[in-house]
Amino acid sequence: RFILFFKELNMPSVSGEEFNKVFLNHLASTPIFFEGATEFLKTLRKQGRVYFVTNGTAWIQKSRFDKCGLWGYAEATFVSDTIGHDKPSPLYTQYVIDRIDGFKKERAVWIGDSLSSDMQAAKDAGIDSVWFKGKGNLAKNGVIPTYTAQSYAEVLKVLGIT
Repeated sequence: RFILFFKELNMPSVSGEEFNKVFLNHLASTPIFFEGATEFLKTLRKQGRVYFVTNGTAWIQKSRFDKCGLWGYAEATFVSDTIGHDKPSPLYTQYVIDRIDGFKKERAVWIGDSLSSDMQAAKDAGIDSVWFKGKGNLAKNGVIPTYTAQSYAEVLKVLGIT
């Protein structure tokens, strides 16, 4: 991913491959865990089943989840690298749906921070969505989430959890 970048910057002495290795290791070792996320996930778990659906490289996501202690909050985690398709591909979404026992679209809510992957995947699958920390021009992207929330408290309110 960085070979063309450094070429465009006229920096041929920088190895794009080496830089990519450093970049990926940095991604794996420095997750960002938002304040209040643990309590939010605990609250969700008390109300129903939680699944993590994420794009990314499996070993990087595993490292991030390990460092944040996320494993106990979800029934399962679905990583695009392992599935072989990225969100918002319908093949990705169908893979996830097929592996959730008793999945019912009308009872599901897809919470995510990306219009182009999370909200698009939910829209294409006919699943209600909450665009978390959603800011920006919805019309520009053409994807309209069912709900928008700026905080964990707002997400819980949307879900009817107080």
